[in-house]
Amino acid sequence: MNFPRAEFEARYARLQEALGQIGADALLVTSEANFNYFTGYIAAHPWVSFSRNLLAILPREAPPAIIAPAFLADEARDQSWIEQVIPSTEVGEAPVPAIIGAVRELGLADARIGAELGYEHRLGVSYLDFQRLQDALPQTTFVDAAEAIWSLRMRKSPAEVDCLREACRITDVALGQLFDEVQPGMTERAIAQRLGELLLAAGADRVGWIMMTSGRGQYHRTFGVPRQRIPESGDMVWLDVSAIVNGYGADYDRAAVVGGPTAEQVALQETVHEATMAGVRAIAPGAPVSAVVEAVSAALVDAGLQPLDSGRIGHGLGLQSTEPPDISLTDPTILAPGMIITVEPAIIRDHGIYQVEQNVAVTETGYELLSRTSPELRTI
Repeated sequence: MNFPRAEFEARYARLQEALGQIGADALLVTSEANFNYFTGYIAAHPWVSFSRNLLAILPREAPPAIIAPAFLADEARDQSWIEQVIPSTEVGEAPVPAIIGAVRELGLADARIGAELGYEHRLGVSYLDFQRLQDALPQTTFVDAAEAIWSLRMRKSPAEVDCLREACRITDVALGQLFDEVQPGMTERAIAQRLGELLLAAGADRVGWIMMTSGRGQYHRTFGVPRQRIPESGDMVWLDVSAIVNGYGADYDRAAVVGGPTAEQVALQETVHEATMAGVRAIAPGAPVSAVVEAVSAALVDAGLQPLDSGRIGHGLGLQSTEPPDISLTDPTILAPGMIITVEPAIIRDHGIYQVEQNVAVTETGYELLSRTSPELRTI
């Protein structure tokens, strides 16, 4: 288990309550993040291959069960808090017979079972396998459980917040060292490789991603893969980085300019940072996420810039690179203690991406800034 047993027991108790609120008798879990969240059994192979499946059935009024490939069954028993592990031998398709047997054994053959059908979820079994399951259980009703799942995962426990706090600390350390080390003449790929080394040396379990771009006219590449390109004098080198700790990933960007930024670049970076922090200061328990967007937009307008026109300026953070809520005018979420969100308005020009993304925890009284790396444009 990647957390103490009590952490998972608390999650399960909250899940049972959430299932009751959506009128479901159980939850079928098929995707990696949800499986890890509810079971604590962390295994790599089944998630990087479509040959075999790890699943869990989490009833509201009966003990939970894991369905695992037979060769992983003993390990699943040892490393999860869940005692019942059902081995399966299917290869190339979901273990539908094992699921059917478990559903019947748990008294769920005529129940309502929640599944990962809706908002920001994906089933970890094929569409045809899920159809086979539905056909084999005609008295079972499968319903969307996205609302119940996100009601739990959006609000992190203190142990989860600690993981994200550490992921941000590691990212801070690595970025600070990188900008001190990077020299003109290095390729984007060499810079990214060194950053990866620094993230691991600072304590990351793994690197979630390093997105990067440089060069006039290349700043639309906000999801850019590092290239063999050598940044030239005057180019901004922009990086978006994630260090992973115990499955939880930081997510923020910083930038430097070869030869140093111009006065215009410095001013624009400062303006965006000030607008970002206006949004951060709007974060408090009980505040709507729309208040964050409104604060950022007002600060940009006050600085003589256009109001935001993007769909969102941030998102939730946790086991996945983006999670609910969306930091947008249309998301109805009310901020609550334990939520971790990003605030990341951006202004893109031919000469750079002006963005100082911040990772922020909602606390009982306000907020905690987790990302502490300097917002300034550094000099290469």
